[in-house]
Amino acid sequence: MNLPRPRRLGSLVLFLLSAARAAEPADEAARLALLHSSAPLPEKCAACVDLRQIGTPRAVPVLAGALSDPRLGHAARHALEGLPFPEAGAALRAALGRTTGALQAGLAESLGVRRDPEAVPLLVPLLAGADDTVADAAAAALGRIANAAAEAALRAARTRVTPAVRPAVWEGLLSVAERRLAEGNPAAATALYRELFTAEPPEPYRTAAWSGLARADAPARPDMVRAAWSGRDEALRTAATRLVRELRDPAVIQMGLTLWDELPESARLAVVEAHADQGAAAWPTLRRAIADAAVPVRVAAWRAVAELGDPVLLAELCRAAAQGPPAERAAAREALTRLRGPGVREVLVARLAQTSTPAEQVELLRAFGARGETVLAAAVVPHLRAADPAVAVAAAEALGQLAVPETWQSLFETAALADEESRSTAALRALTAVCRAAPAPAALPCAVVTAMAQLPAQARERVLPLLPELATAEALAAALAAARAPEPALARAALRVLADWPNPEPASHLLRLAEESRDEGMRSLALRGSVAVLGLEPDPARRLEGLLAGLEVAQQPADKIAAFGLLGQIPTREALAPALEFLGDPALVNEAALAAVSIAEKLAPTLPALGPEVAAAVLEHCRHPAVVPRAWALRGQPAPGPFLQHWRVAGPYRQAGAAGARALFDPAFDPETAGAAVRWAEVPAADVVDLAALFPGAENCAAYLRTEVLADRETEAMLLLGSDDGLKVWLNGEPVFGNNTDRGLVADQDAVLVRLRRGPNTLLLKVTQGGGGWAACARLLGLNGRPLEGCANRLPAD
Repeated sequence: MNLPRPRRLGSLVLFLLSAARAAEPADEAARLALLHSSAPLPEKCAACVDLRQIGTPRAVPVLAGALSDPRLGHAARHALEGLPFPEAGAALRAALGRTTGALQAGLAESLGVRRDPEAVPLLVPLLAGADDTVADAAAAALGRIANAAAEAALRAARTRVTPAVRPAVWEGLLSVAERRLAEGNPAAATALYRELFTAEPPEPYRTAAWSGLARADAPARPDMVRAAWSGRDEALRTAATRLVRELRDPAVIQMGLTLWDELPESARLAVVEAHADQGAAAWPTLRRAIADAAVPVRVAAWRAVAELGDPVLLAELCRAAAQGPPAERAAAREALTRLRGPGVREVLVARLAQTSTPAEQVELLRAFGARGETVLAAAVVPHLRAADPAVAVAAAEALGQLAVPETWQSLFETAALADEESRSTAALRALTAVCRAAPAPAALPCAVVTAMAQLPAQARERVLPLLPELATAEALAAALAAARAPEPALARAALRVLADWPNPEPASHLLRLAEESRDEGMRSLALRGSVAVLGLEPDPARRLEGLLAGLEVAQQPADKIAAFGLLGQIPTREALAPALEFLGDPALVNEAALAAVSIAEKLAPTLPALGPEVAAAVLEHCRHPAVVPRAWALRGQPAPGPFLQHWRVAGPYRQAGAAGARALFDPAFDPETAGAAVRWAEVPAADVVDLAALFPGAENCAAYLRTEVLADRETEAMLLLGSDDGLKVWLNGEPVFGNNTDRGLVADQDAVLVRLRRGPNTLLLKVTQGGGGWAACARLLGLNGRPLEGCANRLPAD
């Protein structure tokens, strides 16, 4: 019975079992001596655990003497419980009357575990005792002993004990009934279960009694299950459904078939699942189930079909896979894949040949691929030429999963010559899978390349993407030959294929093609393809050589840009030189600058003087906002210079529910809102504005700082910033920088390129605060790293 006990014994037994160490070589005397000693309690408990395994009758008196010890008693009785000697039972019985509370309850439990019939007269009075925990344990023990006297005592106590103990008595009587059934006395079990059920005990004991009665009384079982299914008691209905699944009683299943249309859905499901492993006897049930109106019942039926491994319902299974609702389709598809057994494969092949329904053909082909049985490939190949493109695509996908080398020619012809793009594309994917799976040596790739050479230009163009998958010398030669073909479409497709090559072999060939080509588009494709495959070159020197050659051949800036991206990944002085050389080219300055900075960043740790040199060159020519801050950082610590010292402040601002600096970054408060009334206060002039001092104790908020810079001319500048915590910046109303962070302030920790206009320029900072420090600072420098001339900082108008 899976019934919750009303109370659990507060025992050390579970602790002892979990903490028990493996017994050392049998030394009973040493452990008994330890129990007589002043050893710590854990050692004595461990000795008791060992004595349960190795103890002899000599151990009984020592353990019995410890039964009354409130600290060691549970360990001692646990040891006696496991000793198979009459003396151990006698010691437990004797101690039962000398103890109280948890120890007495534990002793009752141990006597129940031993199923000691001599303990019954001692346990019966405890049922009516004042201690409910002891009474519970006594009832459970009597249920385990389960002799006639114990049964009689529990029957008598059922109406006499207190309401708190009554659940334990019910449980004890259910245990007695279970014992009668296990002893091969179903009549006695039936009588007791029926008595308990008709006595209307509380749930879950009534349901347990019903389940036991149905197990014990096999002739009455079908009628009991039918009554439960048709009744209003949901607990009994659930118990009946569970019982049908567990017992798989043919009589109950036959009753379910007879009353199929009257049964609730859960009952029909149970009948299907109970019958699923009964071979041919299950087919009547499954035929009813696959025609059922409830989708879950049909799903269960198809799962059962898969387990039975018999294709008798294959036609219906194919229809369900092709036409059923999503859940049924999924179950039917799985069944088509999992269905195994004698003759199944042959029936599947025959069904594929017989059915003229495209949707069913698609499902069968899908299943063929998922089954992974390579012998099915021969049945799939003819469907590459099916009139319905969906069927052809399914056939190609199945052949790709099966990956049988002998199918390559059919797939090749379909990929090259099919009218529909979907059919051709699917065949090409499948052919790729076949080539990948083909065993060495490379006979198949050679055959494919030879066949490709015989195709007309348009057909060859379709199968060119296969060549990088082969990546043999013959495949490369074929791609290069196509790239020189007189047909422009074929040549362009070949150049794209060469750009997808899995190794750098085509790089020099692509450069040669670029040099030879008079067509600007072809030259561009070849140059960009050479850069793509040079990215796979492991030798930096060879990679650089190829890139430099490409830069010489390239005539258009767009063709050179890709080279600079790869150039920046080569951390050598030789790569840095061409990057710096192209800084003077307006069309390439940003890409060249990015490459130069990327290379210098990698070289700077070993060549510290190189950083400022490269930074100066880049800053002289490049103004790209993504490059300038990196160049600025590369030049090292900026020169000392004045900070902006004249600020007004507004705040602090908060938003309900927003905690932490990061949460305050996005909300727009009044200073960000046009036309909003903002109260600004003057801040004492200082290099660093200490907002924590201005707003003591402020947390989870934001403040705004506003200043004005007067420039005598339009000029570019580096705005250097520091903040604790996050920072958002506007110049003349336009956002120029943001960093949503939680950090401490370091001067110049952020840099942003800005353009000041002639006259007054308004600078607005938003500084977020989680907790702790809260401050900000800012200054302006020229791109040369020196203080900005011709600019003055002043307090903005209120």
